[in-house]
Amino acid sequence: IHTWKHYEEIMELTSLIVMQRPDSKKKTDITYISDEIHFSKNPHIDLSSTMIRNKVKNKKSIRYLTPETVVNNIQKEGLYL
Repeated sequence: IHTWKHYEEIMELTSLIVMQRPDSKKKTDITYISDEIHFSKNPHIDLSSTMIRNKVKNKKSIRYLTPETVVNNIQKEGLYL
């Protein structure tokens, strides 16, 4: 999180819920950044923003991986067919 652009501003505006990735070896202690970081006990879904960007770049469907509004906006902006 500390590498995110303007992460301090984000942390001032909201709480974060952290979802653990399937390939995570351990839970990183990031609670030092804010008391408003919470960890979810979630089912593991192999999905990342990098995967979404690569699919868009390679003109692959992201339908059902993102909200329909995201798909529509990407199509509207001509970012992929």
